[in-house]
Amino acid sequence: TNNRFGFGVGIGWAPEEFEWCGVPFAKRGARVDEMIDVLKLVLGGGMVEFHGEFYDFERLQMSPAPSEPVPFYVGGHTPVALKRAARVGDGWTSAMMTCAQLAETVTAINKLRSEYGRADEPFEFQSVCID
Repeated sequence: TNNRFGFGVGIGWAPEEFEWCGVPFAKRGARVDEMIDVLKLVLGGGMVEFHGEFYDFERLQMSPAPSEPVPFYVGGHTPVALKRAARVGDGWTSAMMTCAQLAETVTAINKLRSEYGRADEPFEFQSVCID
């Protein structure tokens, strides 16, 4: 894509979707956190391996790998989703929110980014304002 790709991360809210896939709904947060680690590792290029709770693989390489880091846009409105966006995301994606809700959420994410020592890093907000 010539570095024109951004990766959207949504965790899901419907227990049935996880049941259909045979994975526990209660561990979806830990699973997606590890998945983000795996994807960033593989997309970084070179030979990599990973041995975690949910994903386990020996040395492999993505080729060709992107020549620049792929930005990760984390979605969600729950406190844990906002923390995930602030901690590991390059941006945050909203669903339909009012202007007041959006302003409150942006403020909360920026506060969290500061707490994680990421306030000076680039970060993109993608949103739809319903009012």
